[in-house]
Amino acid sequence: MKIVIPEGKIGVGVSGGADSMVLLDLLRKSGAQVFAINIEHGIRGEESERDSRFVADFCMRNDIELMSFSVDAPAESRITKESLELTARRLRYGIFDALLEQKKADYIALAHHASDNAETILMRILRGTGTRGLRGIVDRGGYIHPLIKYSRKQIEHYAADCGIPYINDSTNLLNDYTRNFLRNMVFPTLEQKFTNIENSFLRLAENAAETEAYLQTQLLDIFEDGGSFYLDIEQLRKAHSLIAKYSINELLSRMGAVQDIESRHLEYIISLCGKQNNAVINLPFGIIAVKEYDRLAFRKDTAKEYFCSPFSLDTEYIFEGSCYRFEKTQNIAIGISFDANKIPEGAVMRTRQEGDIFKRCNGRTKKLSDFLTDIKLTADERDKLLVLAYEGEALAVCGMEISDKIKVDKYTKEIINIIKE
Repeated sequence: MKIVIPEGKIGVGVSGGADSMVLLDLLRKSGAQVFAINIEHGIRGEESERDSRFVADFCMRNDIELMSFSVDAPAESRITKESLELTARRLRYGIFDALLEQKKADYIALAHHASDNAETILMRILRGTGTRGLRGIVDRGGYIHPLIKYSRKQIEHYAADCGIPYINDSTNLLNDYTRNFLRNMVFPTLEQKFTNIENSFLRLAENAAETEAYLQTQLLDIFEDGGSFYLDIEQLRKAHSLIAKYSINELLSRMGAVQDIESRHLEYIISLCGKQNNAVINLPFGIIAVKEYDRLAFRKDTAKEYFCSPFSLDTEYIFEGSCYRFEKTQNIAIGISFDANKIPEGAVMRTRQEGDIFKRCNGRTKKLSDFLTDIKLTADERDKLLVLAYEGEALAVCGMEISDKIKVDKYTKEIINIIKE
């Protein structure tokens, strides 16, 4: 077995199974600068701890540098409500990412092989993947997969021929997980009728990668601002559906959604173009898509922060990165000047609430939400607002507009400006 590796320090994910032990052996024989990484996920109790001890003993006997980590994937899964598989993967890659960011490794080598790749591609097909998903397991951003062209059987034969010790994970025999079901039930059945299945999936992956390279040249414009990403609705409507979906996939990938995005999600997002403003779709990885007038916005969904504090002209209010303060003046500025004596006792500075009303200066009373729609304020911008309010009425949308009820008139003795910085 021959592998191609880049220059640099390589951290090898080692679980103790045949594939990772063979990868570690091949890298050492190639003369690469390697160290082992073992992560105990807390899933299989004593058996999992046994596997970690096996890896530690092997590394000690063979003078191999080892970095060991322990996480509690079941506890984390209960908190996040993610599947145990996805939680374990997220925690595992969090450790790998940190090692890359801290420059403790130039590359992370993972022992995924051709059989893994075939399982991954079929699993994605069953979930409705697009061209990108058909590429299967690919090298990306510091992650390499030197065994990707070798099958599980080839790896096990190599281990037997070279006397490489390894242990089996008993959960691989359970068919509760989708991957195990495909591995233990579906592929053995297919192999009764078809030969070289792994090679067929490798060819499919190579063809998909070639198509993907072309599609990269056809991307729609993707805009980014402060962690939010945007697509122009008019461009989406004019584009061929393949290009539109591909561009959405690319945007979501840049946000870290590298899996679990299915064709139904893409259809939902495209349908959002015809919805009312501020319509929202929830996506995997805690991402939301929002229609904001002539664009679709994508951002991480964060819990709305609630703010409420008694109103005082002498207080500075800090919220969502902005500072609000009040300043006496002799000059009237549209939208920010008000009569201090018209503020009722008990007024507060707070975030907007459902049912708030607002009477614009020299305008009529309407729902605050309707006013914000009139001025084309996005849902994200609305959540960052503070309003000067009394009971269920906004007296000022701070820094933008004041209510007719507190406007300056000929009887005003003290003019105050709302300063937003």
